[in-house]
Amino acid sequence: MTTFLAVRIAAALVSAVLLVACGGGGGDQLRTTPAASVTAVDGDEPPGGSVSPTNAGIDAGQLLENLQALGAGDLDLHGLVVVRGGTTVIDQAFWPAEGDTPHDLASVTKSVVTLVVGAAIERGYLPSIDVPLAELLPIDAAAPAAERTLADLLGMRSGLACSADAGEQELRELQAAEDPVAYASSLPAAGRPGERFAYCSPGYHLVSAALGSAIGQSLAGVAAEVLFEPLGIEDWSWESDAQGVTHGWGDLALRPTDLARVGQLLLQGGTWSGQQLLPAGFVAALRADPISAGGDDRYGLGWWLPPERYSGAIEAAGRGGQLLFVWPEQELAVVVTGASTDARAVAYAIADAIAADVAPDETADRALLDHLRTIAAPGPAGPVSTPSGEARLGATFALADNELGIASVAVDITGAEAIVTLGIGGAILELPVGLDGVARIAATSPTDGPAALTGTWSGTVLTIDYESTRGPDHLDLVLDAGATDGSVVLSLRDRTGELPPLDLVGTAP
Repeated sequence: MTTFLAVRIAAALVSAVLLVACGGGGGDQLRTTPAASVTAVDGDEPPGGSVSPTNAGIDAGQLLENLQALGAGDLDLHGLVVVRGGTTVIDQAFWPAEGDTPHDLASVTKSVVTLVVGAAIERGYLPSIDVPLAELLPIDAAAPAAERTLADLLGMRSGLACSADAGEQELRELQAAEDPVAYASSLPAAGRPGERFAYCSPGYHLVSAALGSAIGQSLAGVAAEVLFEPLGIEDWSWESDAQGVTHGWGDLALRPTDLARVGQLLLQGGTWSGQQLLPAGFVAALRADPISAGGDDRYGLGWWLPPERYSGAIEAAGRGGQLLFVWPEQELAVVVTGASTDARAVAYAIADAIAADVAPDETADRALLDHLRTIAAPGPAGPVSTPSGEARLGATFALADNELGIASVAVDITGAEAIVTLGIGGAILELPVGLDGVARIAATSPTDGPAALTGTWSGTVLTIDYESTRGPDHLDLVLDAGATDGSVVLSLRDRTGELPPLDLVGTAP
């Protein structure tokens, strides 16, 4: 069966081939790009100014200690935006990510979908979150999904048969289905609505399809009208399935500063520049009736609830370290993006540094911001890692059939770079790998968007750190180019924990 990564790789390669052939973009996503970035908005919403951490009531010295204790320089951060009191305190991009480029938010998308539903209700496009799915979407009335409400699906308590395993089997099956909406609507019942939490990405795809059917435009189109345009968000993308249904479960990409606008909207109770975007009381409803999600985790209406010490806070969380933490009591919004990043630890480190009696301290502010800039910059080049003489360089090895569609692999060395060439999906991709400790950027990669790659040799084994610069994917690729039988072995390990280990054997040329 085709895996989740295989589907993403295939989509990325189709996009890459279209770009090469047509000289432009293509594929199944809606993206808007402004002629010029929005840098200010009316009122007190970010990024309408900036203030130093201590002037915003954040103990800069304590926050610096907190981040150093986390080893923030090794957290694979991509972006960090902190807003307090309606003003930007920190806006830092971390190399190799691009701060002004939309970043894949993974399952933070689900929380944004919930807000789109609320905004659609405020506009009068939907009656309420309690409307049954069958009243919005033409599906089999006998299907268990038909009687589930939007609230059931958004709250991950639909009673549909979705497992809680880390691999999200149902999502992989939905992505491989010829008709994803039909697949999702056919999920059997595993219990009554409201009885238990079950993480269910297909349920969010049903919400997307329901909005599209009821309103007459895709979820992405609705989001643009009722949420993104009012907030001044212009540069974004959101993928859809082959039927044109926006992925309700993920794949929304926003700039970190624009996600901070979403956080500020919640801090302001759903109003923006004097306009009510979300129904009165909707923000409170996001955490009003949480359900246990296992351990200490609790889930509300499309949003996670942080530990009780952050009273009244909510958070949107996505694979690989995508996070929007919103704490109305402290007028705080924190955006974290990354790849295999402990985003919650970073957000809580910031929240824990809020102090009522902190005095302005220019020295402490400068030390904190200098630390962030230091860990945001690429490190210096070091000694070049080299293989032993037994490594087979330059030859192309045919790989056994595999679910990722990788047909061949070759590796060669040019100065301080290794060039790994993959034959995959009918295309040839050359991936530069920095062997001097400095990542090289592959503009076209097997996953969505550019990737940064560094590698080290140990004998005949090349270990590659593969990190998406615009999304959560972070892989370890290990190429053993010195097997005694003349073959090579290409191994893949996913740092985000989404994918099982994969080992591919290549035969000698």
